[in-house]
Amino acid sequence: MPPSDATVPSEVAADKEALVKFILEERTREFAVQGFRWFDMRRLSVDPQYSSTITTTHTLYNEDGSTTTFTLKPERYVFRFAQKLLKQNPGMENNP
Repeated sequence: MPPSDATVPSEVAADKEALVKFILEERTREFAVQGFRWFDMRRLSVDPQYSSTITTTHTLYNEDGSTTTFTLKPERYVFRFAQKLLKQNPGMENNP
């Protein structure tokens, strides 16, 4: 990407917290369909300083133009273990 396309507004670049939020917002757009967004949601949902960058709603855009909104619960930020893994480790508790 040419540097001219990757500009950061000067008012954001001068403030550490604003810059981090700017980067997180960009990652939301960049990783929207790549599957990496889950890692940010999981990590930042428990960070009091940046938890405001994580939304707990997901909007599904239907083919007819209508939308459906889902409210995500924090336990949805973890994957459940496979049954094979649980059988191999009987004392292991599965994620909710």
